[in-house]
Amino acid sequence: IKQMENDVLKYKSANIEHYLLMVKMEFAHKQFNYKLAEEISFRQLELFNNVPAVYLKARIASAFLNLGNNQMYLYKFGQALKSVQASYPIYSKYKLNLFIAKEIEVYINFYSGLFSISLEVLNEIISEGLHFSTPFQISKRSYMLANILFLKKQNKEAHRLLQDTKEIERDKEGWNLGIRILTIINQLETEKLDIVDLNIESMRKHIDRTVKMKPVRKRDVIILRLLAKLSRQGFNFKTVWKKQQKYFELLASDDPEYRWEMKSPEMIIFHKWFEAKAKGKEYDYVLKSPESLKLN
Repeated sequence: IKQMENDVLKYKSANIEHYLLMVKMEFAHKQFNYKLAEEISFRQLELFNNVPAVYLKARIASAFLNLGNNQMYLYKFGQALKSVQASYPIYSKYKLNLFIAKEIEVYINFYSGLFSISLEVLNEIISEGLHFSTPFQISKRSYMLANILFLKKQNKEAHRLLQDTKEIERDKEGWNLGIRILTIINQLETEKLDIVDLNIESMRKHIDRTVKMKPVRKRDVIILRLLAKLSRQGFNFKTVWKKQQKYFELLASDDPEYRWEMKSPEMIIFHKWFEAKAKGKEYDYVLKSPESLKLN
């Protein structure tokens, strides 16, 4: 970044600045600094609109998409939706890119609790099938749909969709674990406890096999540990919640190894869902910013 900044000053090159901004945004994401990433997005739009040498419609669309993505991470859902939708007129001729943008719209509406709109947009994408999506994307979107149906308490339909995610299951430490966790949560909600025990044991063996080849995120390991303890406690959520607070505090922390992340396979936030079960409440699916929670 330092070298590129020097080159921008030395050569007065908008092209170098364009690539510098891309690298800076990637670095900001690595540091979870989405406020900086949002500022970089605004600078991208300013650069593209004011310097003909770097102006391309595709770059404008990409900058709006980045802006919306960053605003979503900042819990600015209304602004995020407007920014993402600003890319649609440009992407309308390139449906592969349009559907990637609409996928972010699905996430924005999902985190806002607007399931009907999420469902409508997602069904629009899925209905196009393989014409403008890869098999991996179709499988991922079926999984996203399963999460929406779960929250709408359509558990049978959610379970059926979870059986139709073979393509993303190949991602052993990511989407595969997300599928397994949602399957178990879905079965717990419908009190299919015998099957839950089998799936918890299957997940344990899967993680044991996977860690021999590649790292598994510590968050997923703790989720497995809590599910195993829940099974041993006769599925008494309240007891496990009280006894295992140190683990739940880790899951709710900002530690990169344990924190929950947007757009991850964990669309149902495990520690929030578990707490709701322990307290006999409905899972609060509307995502609130950490700052707003502190104020409350």
